[in-house]
Amino acid sequence: MHWFLWLACSGSMDTNVSEQASTRPALECEESIDAIYFPNTCFPSDYLAGYRARLTFFGDIFWGRGVNRWSTNSPLKEKFPFAHLDEFGKQENDVWIANLECPVTEKQATYKQMKERLKFSCRPEYLPEARKFFDVFSLANNHTSNMEEVDGFAQTKSYLTSHQFQFFGHHDNAVLDDLCEIVEIVVEPVDLDGNLYLSEDEDFYPITKVPIALCGFHNVYKLPKKHEIQVISKYSQYFITIVLPHQGEEYKVKENTWQKYVYRAIVDSGADLVIGGHTHSIQGTEWYKNRLIVYSLGNFIFDQLFSSDVQRGLVVTAELFFPLNQPAIEDVEMLPDCSVFKDRCWDFMALLDLPKLEFSTTYSAQVSDSRS
Repeated sequence: MHWFLWLACSGSMDTNVSEQASTRPALECEESIDAIYFPNTCFPSDYLAGYRARLTFFGDIFWGRGVNRWSTNSPLKEKFPFAHLDEFGKQENDVWIANLECPVTEKQATYKQMKERLKFSCRPEYLPEARKFFDVFSLANNHTSNMEEVDGFAQTKSYLTSHQFQFFGHHDNAVLDDLCEIVEIVVEPVDLDGNLYLSEDEDFYPITKVPIALCGFHNVYKLPKKHEIQVISKYSQYFITIVLPHQGEEYKVKENTWQKYVYRAIVDSGADLVIGGHTHSIQGTEWYKNRLIVYSLGNFIFDQLFSSDVQRGLVVTAELFFPLNQPAIEDVEMLPDCSVFKDRCWDFMALLDLPKLEFSTTYSAQVSDSRS
């Protein structure tokens, strides 16, 4: 079950698709300059406003311990944790991003170890069902190191790769090269009214993907150092950069002073959006330097049932709009495949000296409730 919560707008531009539609009327064919040479011909550039992407962020996901027991006892088996996700209405080109709160390993920690020692692990058998909904996982949390006796972190990345997930982050902020990763998000062309643009021109080939940077920080046991946070600026100069920090006091519904200090420092280093996790409870939001900070999304798929606070989660959707009239919009097609882990997209972006794409954003949110 989920409820609609709020709507807000932000971005590096002061306009969005609907505003462009109100200020720039659709051109008639005969008004097109090209129509002087090609009478009665409409061109995609006359009607195409730009490109749209939808990113939806979910809280902590864990299908071990109690969730695995419930699934085993259910006729749905591995489908059980994801049985109601259709209610969130994922569309074909939407990108779902979440924090995976466990290493995915062949050997499993026992139920007793998971309950008493908080030594988590997740079975790989759930990955095909998870992939039907989720596209990108953050690994920057305090549990992805729990199965290091079997090299669980490396196993996790291998399993995610084989099931075509993109992923980012590390359980150790000192591993600077793993803090951020370039990922590809799907974009679709939209017209001046903000609707999906369907061209009848056989020579019109819209771009289909845009690279962005996702960064993860595990700040549960110690705060990130200044040079670790500054890694964000390396990526934000070329890419839209979204940061998912893992920090805060568990089960509290109010963010603390240290969260505010770190999350604002993340924005100061260039982050365009900050989406926090770890507390297993929904916490507050704020606008800081015209950037949205969500302090904690809470749980999404988890086995905690002891209070209503841990059974609810915040689901945030960011709808990004990339206007057509910017030089770099077509240049992203020159980049290599940015969906590959440890790709060279940053290197190519820097070599070509391509500018960061301009964009505007609309945010919306829902509250999920695992009790129903």
